[in-house]
Amino acid sequence: MVSKNLGIEMIDNSKLSWDEAIERVKLGEIDVFPAIARTVLRDVYLLFTEPYLHLPSLVYMRDDAGLITGLEGLTKI
Repeated sequence: MVSKNLGIEMIDNSKLSWDEAIERVKLGEIDVFPAIARTVLRDVYLLFTEPYLHLPSLVYMRDDAGLITGLEGLTKI
């Protein structure tokens, strides 16, 4: 466990909503997110390490559907 290896106590805050967790990290009440995507907005209030996990995003579709070339093509018509 990470906390044991570092010699620190880590408290599980997994019952918080996403909005509550973001607000608490901005207030300095939360120090670590185990997994969070880096964005330009989050760079303002978070420091990021090098990623330790890479998950590619894939979209599966039927072979008789039209070609989707970007995220905007995923919106409902």
